[in-house]
Amino acid sequence: MLIILTGNGSLEHPTQAMLDLFTIREELGTVNDLTITFMGDLKYGRTVHSLAKLLQLYSVRIQLVSPPQLAMPDDVRAKLVGNGSLAAESHTLTPEIITRSDVLYCTRVQKERFADLNEYERLKDAFIVNNSVMKRAKSHMIVMHPLPRTAEISEEVDFDQRAAYFRQVCSSGSPGSPYVLTGDFRCAMACTAAWLCLLWCWVRLACPACKWDGVLFCLCFQLSY
Repeated sequence: MLIILTGNGSLEHPTQAMLDLFTIREELGTVNDLTITFMGDLKYGRTVHSLAKLLQLYSVRIQLVSPPQLAMPDDVRAKLVGNGSLAAESHTLTPEIITRSDVLYCTRVQKERFADLNEYERLKDAFIVNNSVMKRAKSHMIVMHPLPRTAEISEEVDFDQRAAYFRQVCSSGSPGSPYVLTGDFRCAMACTAAWLCLLWCWVRLACPACKWDGVLFCLCFQLSY
């Protein structure tokens, strides 16, 4: 069994990018001719950096949405401008941006990256995707997130068929730590995940106010190993 786990601090996460690309193709059937919106912490979000670079191999339109303090690094942005894929930049998640999106890739504001916690408190809830936002989205748009999440995606969105982040997790292997797996192990993990998804649904129905989703999925996938 081959396991590859890579990542470079706040800079790159190539294996996650490969699996994110796989998720997009599985969900939408293609990567070409899509509008992909990156939202949240684009400065330290290493999955965004790697996926943005990988998407340069395809014909896509990329929209960047972040607070000014958490904008995409200049070198990554310059590459998007250079190949003509940067379609829009905004400091607010406008209805127009949502309406154009085929993929909404959300990232959390990472508390551990801030020396000034007051600044973190100001920025952590800059963007929140909820049912009101989803009403403006295309019927086929998918919402992705490398996980874990905080408040950037409301839990009410979990029940929308366009919420692809838990399916994205199944492609990755575990929340926040993508594994490239081979052989029957991946099949066994998928079967285990199916049962655990049922358990997750039961927990959500039994206790709607509980915030168990991230903890449960982390625990479940660790047990599936």
